[in-house]
Amino acid sequence: MKKLRFYFALFAGKMIYLTEKALHKNATFFPGSIAVKLCPDILKYFGKPEQIICITGTNGKTTVTNMLISFYEKKGYSIVHNSFGSNVAGGIVTSFLKDSSFTGKCKKDIAILEVDEKSSRLVFPYMEPDWLICTNLFRDSIKRNAHTEYIAGILDKYIPKKTKLVVNADDLISSRLAEGNERLYFGIEKQESESGRNDSLIRDISICPECDTKLEYDFVRYHHIGQAHCPKCGFSSAKSDYSVTEIKYDENVVAISEKGQIERYELLSGNIVNIYNQVACVALLKELGFSSDDIKTYLTRDSIVASRFSVVEAGKVRIMTQLSKGKNSIACSRALDFIHHFDSDAKAVFLMVDDLYEEKEGSENTCWLYDADFEYLAQDEVKRVVVAGARNLDHKLRLLMAGVPEDRIVCVLEEKDAVEPLVEAAKELGVDSMFILHEVFGYQRANQVRECVKERLVSCDASN
Repeated sequence: MKKLRFYFALFAGKMIYLTEKALHKNATFFPGSIAVKLCPDILKYFGKPEQIICITGTNGKTTVTNMLISFYEKKGYSIVHNSFGSNVAGGIVTSFLKDSSFTGKCKKDIAILEVDEKSSRLVFPYMEPDWLICTNLFRDSIKRNAHTEYIAGILDKYIPKKTKLVVNADDLISSRLAEGNERLYFGIEKQESESGRNDSLIRDISICPECDTKLEYDFVRYHHIGQAHCPKCGFSSAKSDYSVTEIKYDENVVAISEKGQIERYELLSGNIVNIYNQVACVALLKELGFSSDDIKTYLTRDSIVASRFSVVEAGKVRIMTQLSKGKNSIACSRALDFIHHFDSDAKAVFLMVDDLYEEKEGSENTCWLYDADFEYLAQDEVKRVVVAGARNLDHKLRLLMAGVPEDRIVCVLEEKDAVEPLVEAAKELGVDSMFILHEVFGYQRANQVRECVKERLVSCDASN
């Protein structure tokens, strides 16, 4: 009877998928969501590829997933993946609907799947990954994932015993997941340019998880990412198996100690979060038997998708668009910190991280703004900050509290109205670096603003 339910759900899901594709729709979530309603354990009955790799974590899981997919595709593998769709159960089922026969047999060599942390309870009981990368665990949106122990508890409960883990040694929360499982650690050693002081507003773990004593941090990179120990019971951060020993930004080179052997790779991104993502991928691929030469050849800059980070040149001005998830104070803080440390004498920032009305269940809760490190914008090099959206005045208040001078802040309701003050910043204030921070649903609008600014600046240069 259960098998009949599976075949019925499989056929219905495939028909919905094909219909949506014929109508030129994305067909990334809806077909799978209907199939799950018809057969809640449908994932159990799909034929599985020879290897299943899953990626989870608060920040970076989409980037890591896409980096691995890009690598395997360049190596000639066929892949079940959800890089263009949902990372919850419905989206993962859609991926299998698309890449399975009408009998449920998988047509692909390998599965590489991004899995939402909370959705792990709906996925892992029916599909046991061979490998699971957890990038990190931070507080996320107040509405869903604000409590790290709650999220870690879900993952702990549902990660299968046979699954091998790749976890962040510099994160005292995610590194302790499924402690009985086989694992390897990745991390980044303290660099000469890093002070080790903590100027982030949020630290999600400050008490020893073993004896409740206050932890002593030996080094803090940001938030709770770093190295710590307990002065009472001896608990401490894990030692990395794969560790970045040196970052040479001027040469675009990163040195990684691979179980004691140093190997040098191209630096795929100057953003420290993406350096963690890169070393996580290197760790997994090396453990799976790929050579350093393969990784250097096939794990490249184009693996980091443009919807996460992109750069265009408009005459003498560099314009960068970067994902900064609305409602996620940690992701926003990392983007602001990148701007703060970016080497430029004159910067302009466009904030379009207002999530109100951007999705069906959008939130009007603005408390996350006060956990995000907007203080990073209170530097002399930031000449103008433009904020847009229905909550632009909430952002202005937060910027003022962060110490950004009021005469540098421009508020607009519509994103298109940001073009003029950004162009003006380049022409009159000498800005040569612009940063457009957008939330998940704002990628297309961010691109439109970027292209308008670029066109205006290029035309201005041509007329001079």
